[in-house]
Amino acid sequence: MTQFLTVIPGPHQDGASIILRGRAADVSLNTVSVRAPDVFAETQHGCPLSAESGDLHITLPPHVAGRFEPGTAYHLEIPELGISGDVDEWPSLAGIIPPPPPPQPPRPKVETKTETPVPPPVQPPAPERPAASSATQIVPKKPRPAWLPFAIASGIISLGVLAFLLFHFILPHFGSGSNSVPVYPAMPHHAMDQDNSPQISTPPASGSGLSALSVPAVIQQAATPALIGAEGERRLFSGKPDEGLLLLEAAADRGDNAARLHLGHLYDPTKFDGTGPIPSPDMREAAKYYEAAQNAGAPEAAQDRANLHDWLLKQASNGDLNAQLALKDYWK
Repeated sequence: MTQFLTVIPGPHQDGASIILRGRAADVSLNTVSVRAPDVFAETQHGCPLSAESGDLHITLPPHVAGRFEPGTAYHLEIPELGISGDVDEWPSLAGIIPPPPPPQPPRPKVETKTETPVPPPVQPPAPERPAASSATQIVPKKPRPAWLPFAIASGIISLGVLAFLLFHFILPHFGSGSNSVPVYPAMPHHAMDQDNSPQISTPPASGSGLSALSVPAVIQQAATPALIGAEGERRLFSGKPDEGLLLLEAAADRGDNAARLHLGHLYDPTKFDGTGPIPSPDMREAAKYYEAAQNAGAPEAAQDRANLHDWLLKQASNGDLNAQLALKDYWK
């Protein structure tokens, strides 16, 4: 049956409703299908039904209603109700997005010509400057004086000798002992009759090959400390007192008791000889060597140490601070 159909917007936003007048009795169905051969070939299913004031309303969802062009007549079919009708003018629906415009044909590509870059002009090379004459480039060097190396070597040797004398002979004895002349105790009359002059021993024979060596070489090459001490005594009495003292000290440091006793006698204020190699007596040095010899088992050192002890006691009782310190350090 063909009839005129009324289409109104709603009831939902973007949707539309087809009104069938006096057909409210057909609301027994839940949904119906809608066909629109002019719009879409397929059947749109699931359009819900509702009854209002005796009329039957068929709701078209937005995705269906939006496919119709407003102001255009359409032919619709509802198969479940056996209805076929025409819509004179499709209404404008609020919120319906108009269909997209037809695609535009692709624009023809315009070929662009790439211009070949023009290379910059080549600059001519700068003219070379004339080379300076050899007379201005070569600077003659002043010849080195022939005497300069000898002067430098002589200065180095002099400094070495000066340092050797300073550290081995001047500094060890500077400020040692009392600066005042030692006061010797009064001697009994029977002792004055004895010969107290210093005993000068005969220089010992030198070891084989040691006499021609330097002090460091003797210390390094001598087989025993006793040979070092013997060479020291030989040089002490043969006009080389400085070398003799160095060798005696090296032998004493290495355990030679004979060298310790000899050094103790040289420094001992009670035995001091002003003509010997020691410029002034040193009570502390004498006490040190006597103590080392006695502790090492030299019996002859005991009497020398006892005599020095008695002398120090007398000096200390007279207010000699150096004697007091020597007693404190070497007789505990």
